[in-house]
Amino acid sequence: MRLAKISLIVFAAATSAGAVVAACVGDEPVTTGADAATPAVDASTPLDSAVPPADAGVDTAVPVDSSADAADASRTFCDGQITPVGFADFFCADFDRAGPIEEGFTRKNQSDGGVLSRTTAVAFSDPASLLTSGGGTNRVGSLSWKKTGGVAFSQATLTARVNPDILGGVVAPNTGSVKLLEIITSNALVSVVYTAGGNVGGQSNYTGYFFRASAFGGAAALTEMPITTGLAANTWTNVKLTWAATGAATVSYNDVVIFSSNAFGSVDTALTFTVGSEGSGTTGGVAPYRYDNVLFAIRR
Repeated sequence: MRLAKISLIVFAAATSAGAVVAACVGDEPVTTGADAATPAVDASTPLDSAVPPADAGVDTAVPVDSSADAADASRTFCDGQITPVGFADFFCADFDRAGPIEEGFTRKNQSDGGVLSRTTAVAFSDPASLLTSGGGTNRVGSLSWKKTGGVAFSQATLTARVNPDILGGVVAPNTGSVKLLEIITSNALVSVVYTAGGNVGGQSNYTGYFFRASAFGGAAALTEMPITTGLAANTWTNVKLTWAATGAATVSYNDVVIFSSNAFGSVDTALTFTVGSEGSGTTGGVAPYRYDNVLFAIRR
């Protein structure tokens, strides 16, 4: 719930359907005091009568400097983050500071009633987190960060604390889906997606999370595979999506790899990371999602 930015990836999804209102925000976002006790004067030692007594109205205690404590209290999660060793670009968002929710990101994506706001009702690191919802018909509520470097990327990583609200309910199966995390270049992408009745990897009426990889800009190709380990409702899970230029991709929950695939590779200098809810088609029984402590990192 803190938002900081440092120059800069867990999931990439297919482009969401529906008109998206995009607000461009720019390519680069975005103590102790002394002991207050005063030693007592030894009454057995007479005071020099030539020295006037101290003014009884003057407080001889050393004041405690509270500025350091106040500064610590105002620090957010992102204030303590630095670019990981070996990475060229890095971005952090914790959604804790006042101001536009999209501050530091390069794009705000919202349309067709999609929810995109700051919430203090639940957070991984107080006081706030990002609340999104893309359930319905082509609803979008997401934030993107794009970074272009001097050389092509070798690895991209998207990490976020993710907390879905109560999932499902009794709803009719549908073929729509909601993209939750995405990393995309000019010719390929990887993402983590949710559906409540879609066709995934030849499995019809599938309900749950799945991995999507796509290549385009020439001969188009699409791969979708179920992620059999789901996210628990009303629980913070540290989700990490890692994608190498060679095509190797993994999904981790709380630092444990729960899915891996040899997806499509890409050689590009520019990458875009997206977190939030981007609905494609009609979806039902899809919960709102909360995000906190979002990290994007690029190795070149």
